[in-house]
Amino acid sequence: MNKVVLFLALLCALSCNFVEAQDECKEQFKKFKKTWK
Repeated sequence: MNKVVLFLALLCALSCNFVEAQDECKEQFKKFKKTWK
């Protein structure tokens, strides 16, 4: 995985902690991981 991709994933995870749509973010994160495998 690219460092930039990892950074974006971390950013997404962090923003999820502030936003209440955590389930939606988890779905996005799964898609994200599939895309970058």
